[in-house]
Amino acid sequence: MGNFDIIKNDIDWAGIQNNISGYDVSLARAFDKEIKELCTKYGLLSDEYKTLASYLIPLLLNEVIQNSKEEWNRDD
Repeated sequence: MGNFDIIKNDIDWAGIQNNISGYDVSLARAFDKEIKELCTKYGLLSDEYKTLASYLIPLLLNEVIQNSKEEWNRDD
């Protein structure tokens, strides 16, 4: 899945953090916004965006959770 790898590898993590302000925007919405912008950048169709988002958002959320767990375990 070439588009999947291109979009996943081009995620702007700093941009994601800037899209999260308090409790008004969830992490999933921030990922969705970033994926949508990247799909536009690469000229992907809305169907491709929907497919990519449905795969990438859970994957990215899981990655954030795993990284957080690792950090918490290091703090112990």
